[in-house]
Amino acid sequence: MRPETWPQMLAAYLAQARATGFVWGRHDCVLFGANWVRELTGTDPLKGYRGRWSSARGAARVIAGLGAPLGDLVADTLTAAGFEEVPPARAGRGDIVLGDMTRGLTVGIVGDHRACFLTEDPRVPFAFLEPRRCARAWRIV
Repeated sequence: MRPETWPQMLAAYLAQARATGFVWGRHDCVLFGANWVRELTGTDPLKGYRGRWSSARGAARVIAGLGAPLGDLVADTLTAAGFEEVPPARAGRGDIVLGDMTRGLTVGIVGDHRACFLTEDPRVPFAFLEPRRCARAWRIV
């Protein structure tokens, strides 16, 4: 179950993410989603993988070494952690989504009515999609 204060937690988390910006290996799209899951549930979907990349090339090397595309790795990790995959149109606030953005599939979090995705542009920290336009989604408790 989500803590009673989860809406406030989500608002604070998204505000902090906006202020932090995109940093490979510290605050990139995968860590954006994983850190939210960890904060909300105490389950770290990236346990054992943190600190293994610090650049786009390093992230690509880690993903390649795991032998599957990012979308499949995210799906396998979240499913193994016990989170239910749902149709993207049913994704709600606080859920994790995969959206097809300019660089391919990217991990995002559903905010109020849109899914938020980190961008590498500090002037525009988030890109948005309607959840129903996302490729996949998981209910986070």
